[in-house]
Amino acid sequence: MIKRLAAICSLGLAAAALGLAAVTAVREFPRGVAVLGLIVLALGCGWFALVRRGIPRAAGLAAVALSAAAVVLLLVADSH
Repeated sequence: MIKRLAAICSLGLAAAALGLAAVTAVREFPRGVAVLGLIVLALGCGWFALVRRGIPRAAGLAAVALSAAAVVLLLVADSH
């Protein structure tokens, strides 16, 4: 039951992140497109990490962390 709830929350948050990135892409055109691309990359790498084991999983998780950090940096740099 808890795993199912966690999966539903995860899918909901992924959809929300994608929607927010799409809105950002439209409102902040040059940087927004980069943010949208990085969110899509992070979601893809996250899926890759979920279905693999060992070193490929670690590489996928590292790619997710790097893309998420890049999104944060782009958004913070844009606000200053």
